[in-house]
Amino acid sequence: MTKTSNKIILALVLLGILGALGIMGNYSNPTNNQTKKMLKTNTMGVIEPSFAAAHSPIFIDGNDPAHDWDDCDAVTGSGTFAYPYVIENLEIDAGGAGSGIYIRDSSAYLKIKNCIIINTGTDFPNS
Repeated sequence: MTKTSNKIILALVLLGILGALGIMGNYSNPTNNQTKKMLKTNTMGVIEPSFAAAHSPIFIDGNDPAHDWDDCDAVTGSGTFAYPYVIENLEIDAGGAGSGIYIRDSSAYLKIKNCIIINTGTDFPNS
């Protein structure tokens, strides 16, 4: 090949790469756009869910039937890999002491999404 042919091939490859990057840059991901609409920024500049429901602290004890997953009204799902328990869209006030979400003795699958936990304890295990 000649130098001119190599330059043309190189130019076409670069244009192809730049074109692909341009297309990807203009791609609008609906999930990300929906998430951005659901978030708001408070006066401190912290992004928080705009739909968070107030909730008291959540305590789950896998060995105590009085505090198991089924007793928590804020939890959905079944705790399996395919359908994990989900805690989402909550603003949990821990009341100045303890944890906002405390889970012990459980091997269930769990997702915590879009939650705000405020007023936790000042000790390391509580925060």
